[in-house]
Amino acid sequence: MVQLGTIKIGGNVPYDNTDDIAISEWLFCHTFEDLEARTAQEVDDRYTLLGCAPLLRKLLMDRHPLLEQANSQFKLPMNFVAHELKQTNPHGPDSASKDWAYWMQGAFIVPGHDKTPLRSYDLRKWLTHRIGVTPAGPITVRDLIKFTSHVEGGVHAGTPSTPVEKSLRRPTRWFLSEEIPAEIMRLSPVGQLKEVAHITLSAAKPLYILLRSGFADEYRIRSGPRHS
Repeated sequence: MVQLGTIKIGGNVPYDNTDDIAISEWLFCHTFEDLEARTAQEVDDRYTLLGCAPLLRKLLMDRHPLLEQANSQFKLPMNFVAHELKQTNPHGPDSASKDWAYWMQGAFIVPGHDKTPLRSYDLRKWLTHRIGVTPAGPITVRDLIKFTSHVEGGVHAGTPSTPVEKSLRRPTRWFLSEEIPAEIMRLSPVGQLKEVAHITLSAAKPLYILLRSGFADEYRIRSGPRHS
């Protein structure tokens, strides 16, 4: 069991980060479960999937990513396994065609593109992993989470701030229709959150299982206090 420090009101108590670790581990477990629940539905609801954006941002992209905070005592390897981006849109960035905004391969196997090799990435490389292209340049995992969080409305609705975001934003109104087929919605920016979430959950699952097992303290790395 984690020994939590006590705080004496008005006292002069040296700072101990034990509580920080306990909070990050608790928050990680609940964030993992929330993300898992949002991606477990058979029928993809756009609003529910959009709620994955702030969860992914918190886990992977904050100044001190929650995934790293919760893993600080265990140092478990985090392997994000995804397909490489091998094919670009036939009307790709070098084309004069303006009738498309972007093209997503998808992080998982996509019909017609299922022979692309799998690669394992750490957190930093996962954020820069290319999952699509626009006329303005490639789309990375980081781009997708940032766009869906701060433009599409996952955290707040905003205005595109980069050429890639402007390309991603162009067909948004069309994807708001409740009649979009699932296989089409799946390749929208919000639909791609499900793919990114599945891979993130797979990478984070060993840590989640350890923390929920009740045996986490037996695996802790004995070290001095960490100060953020």
